[in-house]
Amino acid sequence: MKLFPSRLFNLTAKFGIMSVALVVFVSGLLNQPVQAAFDPVNDDTDIFLANPNLPANRPNVLLLLDNTANWSRNVGGQAIFINEKDALVDVVSNLGDEFNIGLGMFPETGSGWNNVDGMYVRFGIRQMTETNRNALASVVGGLDQNGDKGNNNTVSLAMLEAYRYYAGKATRSSHSKIKTDFAGNAGNPANALGEHPLNSGAAGTLFNSPITDSCAQNFIIYISNGGANENASALSVSESELSSLGYNTNTPIAISPNGQQGNWMDEWADYMANADINGAEDGSPHVYTYVIEVDPGTTGQGPSMTALLQSTANKGKGKYFAVSSANAGQGITNALNEIFKEIQAVNSVFASTTLPVSVNVRGTNLNQVYIGVFRPDETKSPRWFGNLKAYQLGFNTTTSTLFLADKFGQSAENVTTGFINPNVTSFWSVNSSFWGYRPAEQNGAGGVSDAPDGDLVEKGGAAQQLRQEYASSQALRKLYTCTEGGSNPCTSNDPLSDTPFDTTNDAITDANLALGTNPVISLTALDELPFTSLTDAHTVTSLTTALGGVLITNLVTDASALIDITTLSTSTNDLIDAISNNPTIKSFNSLNRTSAGGSCKQQAQAVVNNHGFSNNQVVHISGVSDDGYNGTYNISVSDANTFTYTSPSCLNNNPTIASAQVAITTTLVTVTVPGHSFNPGEQITISGITPDSFDGTYN
Repeated sequence: MKLFPSRLFNLTAKFGIMSVALVVFVSGLLNQPVQAAFDPVNDDTDIFLANPNLPANRPNVLLLLDNTANWSRNVGGQAIFINEKDALVDVVSNLGDEFNIGLGMFPETGSGWNNVDGMYVRFGIRQMTETNRNALASVVGGLDQNGDKGNNNTVSLAMLEAYRYYAGKATRSSHSKIKTDFAGNAGNPANALGEHPLNSGAAGTLFNSPITDSCAQNFIIYISNGGANENASALSVSESELSSLGYNTNTPIAISPNGQQGNWMDEWADYMANADINGAEDGSPHVYTYVIEVDPGTTGQGPSMTALLQSTANKGKGKYFAVSSANAGQGITNALNEIFKEIQAVNSVFASTTLPVSVNVRGTNLNQVYIGVFRPDETKSPRWFGNLKAYQLGFNTTTSTLFLADKFGQSAENVTTGFINPNVTSFWSVNSSFWGYRPAEQNGAGGVSDAPDGDLVEKGGAAQQLRQEYASSQALRKLYTCTEGGSNPCTSNDPLSDTPFDTTNDAITDANLALGTNPVISLTALDELPFTSLTDAHTVTSLTTALGGVLITNLVTDASALIDITTLSTSTNDLIDAISNNPTIKSFNSLNRTSAGGSCKQQAQAVVNNHGFSNNQVVHISGVSDDGYNGTYNISVSDANTFTYTSPSCLNNNPTIASAQVAITTTLVTVTVPGHSFNPGEQITISGITPDSFDGTYN
């Protein structure tokens, strides 16, 4: 299957892109106390533009990791597990708080584990705040090849439990397991985080579904390290529950080779991608499945497992990745990063980079697919980027389905979003350095190059070829139209060259293009209504200094709104008896400048027996006779008794240290206020302290 880019380009290189600048003079602004900037709401273009007042909903992502004996497979001289763990830690550690991420694994055996196969939730789906992200990275980084090895790879039962988790139903296989993330399980590192998937570890406990907003998307990323080994009993349990949900299990999805056709993993993916998973939320939340197959097997049941995993990704409306564990797991890292990039695109609020890949914007010829794309201007200006791009039809021999492919045969369409994938390259798109003039965040996966052009309208395609063909001058570029009226109107069978789009065509007029100056009358974005009373009650618990004064917040939210306050009641000030940041203080055994530096020696070396400090820790030094030694510094630890630091001043030799001390402090401050009436979680303001670093507003 090939396209013929040279022939296609010869057809399209003659095309032109017509843009018309529309200028509107607004002459009738109302004499109102508040005026709004012109914003053409309800314009047809709004369907393509982002509403900046609507934040993106965070996607829910469950990482399902094959931790069975498969991860101990020796590939290239070492176990898959080693590089796979490093890749997972690297990706998780760099995720932002725009994701909700959790981790599921296959159950183990022994003390603290029941004998129910499937999946258990090791780390519940939580927003990746710094605390939660560090906790998840710690869990993944602490995985042990033998200590965390699962018993059986029962992927269809794992998908069943994942469904129950997302649906908020009773756990089947996560209960009664010592490492499950449930409230009160001190053996799980997530115990202190809250937002547990289960309120207890008992059988029959309902999952707390992570789906709290029907607009958010939900995903499973299955990381496979080898074949499944589900027996007839396990498959029967999986089929029975799937059938009870209304899914037709009489005809399993056909795959080739068909050694794993009896496994219900891909049917579960199909069901979750199309069914209303959590009826408690408005809309119809779905769960989409991505698959990463690490070091796919090429003999025995390997090809059959690959066929099952490809079918799972296809039916789950995700994507399948076959990767190697070699090169420090870079292939795994790349696949995860690409998946998270696609997931983020599904949930982000953004101005469309292209039209959806639908039949309405494409033309086909044999296996050649042409798609016209455009991107609205984010400021709502009438001039938009446009392009014509070419793709091809590919054929998936495993699933016997056609798909939209780029010039290299990669799947071009994200079936979840309906948009072009960011890492694909359309025909006519070639390497360049043209886009180096603009910020990197605008350039997508291709960076400064036109290839890959991905989902960026302006990159690659016919636009790149036209740009390069007429790089120095547009004079020879032909642009035609078809006009009525004027001295030379076009009629049937007339050559387009008779009606060029330029100033020689007297049929192109301002009137025909509806250009001109139009007043905008009665434009208002504010409806002013009188009100007779306003009540805004606040409990004042945040006091300033002992000299008096009250901190009031959130009383006025609109800077243009003025409110008369007739009565204001405050509490009396509470006086602080003592305040401390709980310092640990040590004395010096010796302190002097080193020989480092020229005539101005700024490095000091201190000896404090068994200081217990760590490298780059912040310490506070005071009481030294030469004030240049005193201050707050990041230290470099030499050994258990010695550290050095650099002063901004030139240091004198042999300072007196009889009253000197070194202290480390914590961020926990203890304040003593006799008889206070504060409650946990209330906000207080502290001021008037020396040093003023204690001052501020705290919960």
